[in-house]
Amino acid sequence: MSDSFLTRIPSLSDAQLRDLLQHPRKYQRRALEAAAAEWRSRGFQVPEGALDEPPAPPRTGFLRDARGPRMDRIRLVTGSILAAGALSALVLHRFAVTTAAPFALEDENSKAYLRQLEMMGGKANLLASQVRQGFASLWQGTTLAYTVFWISVAVAGIFWVVATQTGHGTRD
Repeated sequence: MSDSFLTRIPSLSDAQLRDLLQHPRKYQRRALEAAAAEWRSRGFQVPEGALDEPPAPPRTGFLRDARGPRMDRIRLVTGSILAAGALSALVLHRFAVTTAAPFALEDENSKAYLRQLEMMGGKANLLASQVRQGFASLWQGTTLAYTVFWISVAVAGIFWVVATQTGHGTRD
């Protein structure tokens, strides 16, 4: 705050000074003290609590204490997402069908297939094939249960972060 503002305070009207003292959160401490001194010099009584430090708003976040119905709903939705994901993963894991063929050699894992894949497309083709096979394996058998669980944890985390933002740039 510059001193030009402090020199401008005596030229403010009574209504402007009253507004400044009634809304202390909008102004800095130095401005409030200067306005209170000017208000007293004009023969008025400074309102109670005009120079008190305003209480800090409760901070929200994962490990911070936040109260109110909004936070209760956020916790309920986050817990529901986690519970639904964990229950789904448990059911999938319990009823997963695994096809065990310990001695069968699949075409995609044979040396001849991998060599031919590398000869036709190079190392990039081999790598792309392995990535595709790895991604496809996430959606089969017991690994599907782990995939569903971790997706639900990620969705719950993203929901929590988005829902507990303070919203500085938004309108209420």
